Amino acid sequence: GSGIASWGVAKRGQCGHGDREDVSEPKLLLGKIGWGVRIVQVAAGGGQLDLMLKKSGRVLSFGTAQYGALGHGYDAGKQLSDCLRPRYIDALKNEKVICVSAGELHSGCVTADGDVYTWGEGFCGQLGLGDRRPHLLPEQVTLGGLEDECVSNMSCGCRHTLVVTEEGEVFSWGLGRYGVLDALNLTLDDPSDQCFPKLVDALGAFRAVGVSAGHRHSMVLDEHGGLYTFGSGASGALGHGDLVGQEFPVKVMQFEENNVRIHQMSAGVDMSMAVSTTGDVYAWGKAKEGRIGLGNNNDICLPRKVDVGDANFKGVDVECGYVHSLIIGLDGSVYQCGGVGVDGKDDGQNTGGDGFPVLLSGYNIWHRIAEPKEKVFKQQWKKYGKYELKGRSGWNKDDT
Repeated sequence: GSGIASWGVAKRGQCGHGDREDVSEPKLLLGKIGWGVRIVQVAAGGGQLDLMLKKSGRVLSFGTAQYGALGHGYDAGKQLSDCLRPRYIDALKNEKVICVSAGELHSGCVTADGDVYTWGEGFCGQLGLGDRRPHLLPEQVTLGGLEDECVSNMSCGCRHTLVVTEEGEVFSWGLGRYGVLDALNLTLDDPSDQCFPKLVDALGAFRAVGVSAGHRHSMVLDEHGGLYTFGSGASGALGHGDLVGQEFPVKVMQFEENNVRIHQMSAGVDMSMAVSTTGDVYAWGKAKEGRIGLGNNNDICLPRKVDVGDANFKGVDVECGYVHSLIIGLDGSVYQCGGVGVDGKDDGQNTGGDGFPVLLSGYNIWHRIAEPKEKVFKQQWKKYGKYELKGRSGWNKDDT
C-alpha cells in the first residue's frame, strides 16, 4: 500500500492528522488512511484543502469546508464543518475517478468516462456551471460543449480551471483577469469572467497533453514536449524573459532554441517549474526565500536549471505551491524548496537558509513502471524518450 505524509500549516485541519496543530516536517497519516491504503494521487489546494484519490477510484477530502470546497455538503447541524481527517466524498461513490485537482477554494475531478465534476467556491465562474454560486456537492460540467468531450486531465488554479481532452483540445473557464483563460473576448485589463467552458482556440492545431493552472497564469504542454504559457507575467512567471502578461498562449522559446523537450510542469503563485525528458529540472518566476530552489533571488524571467546537489539526479515530477515547491526524482527521492509557512517562517524550515533544494530524508516515492491503464495518464507519459511509460509520482511500487 501507500504511506501518505503531510506537513505545513494545519489551522483548518488540512494536514489530516485529526487536529489543527502545524506540522514542521513530513508526518505519516495514520488510522484508516495510511499504510495499506492505495493512494494514487494527492492534490493540495491553496485555500487549505486537500484531495486524495484511491486506486479504486474513490475520492477523499479534508481541510476547510468553506464554500463547500470539500464536496461533503452540510453536516447534520446544517454547517460547513472543517474535516480534520480524510473523508470520502459520498456524492462521487458511484463514479470511477481517475484524476483530482484542488484550487484555492474549489475542486474538481475527471472520471473514467471522461466526465468532469466540480464543487466549492464559484464566485468567478471557476466551477464552469454557468453561475457564480458556491456548489456544496460535486456537479457534472456539461456546458460549453464539454458534455460531448472526453476529458483526460484537469487543473484547478486559484480561481480558474483548465481541462485537456483526449483529442488534445484545451478548455478554460473562471477568472478572466490577467488573460489566464485566453477567451476570445478578454484582454489583459478586462476583469470579465467565464462561467462556462470555452475552447482555447489560440492553441491552433497542436495536440495538448497536459495543463497546469497557477495562481494567475496557465501552462499547456504539447505532444512534442513544447511548453506554452499565458496570463500574468508577474515575477517572470511566464518564462519569456520579461514581466509582460500574455493574452494568448506563447511558446517558451528558450526550451525550443536549446532543443529541450518538457515532460511535466507545474504553475504556482507567480512561479513555474518544469522537468525535461532527460530529467533536468527548470524553474523561473518568483524565487524569493528559495521557493523554487534557485537561491534567495528575486525575479527570474527565463527558465534556469535547478541543482539539487546530486550529479546523478534525474527528475520526473515537480509541484509548485504558494511559498515552496517539491521535486521528485526517478529514484523516488524528494527535495523541498522553500518553507511551508509553519510559525510564520517561509524560509529556513528545510532549506538551510540558502534557498536551494534540500533532500527530505527517510521518504521515497515509487513510480509505476508499466503504463497505467487509466486514460488520463496515457497521453502524458508516452513517447518521452528514456522516461517512456514511467508513472506519475504517488503511485506505489506494489500497485497492480
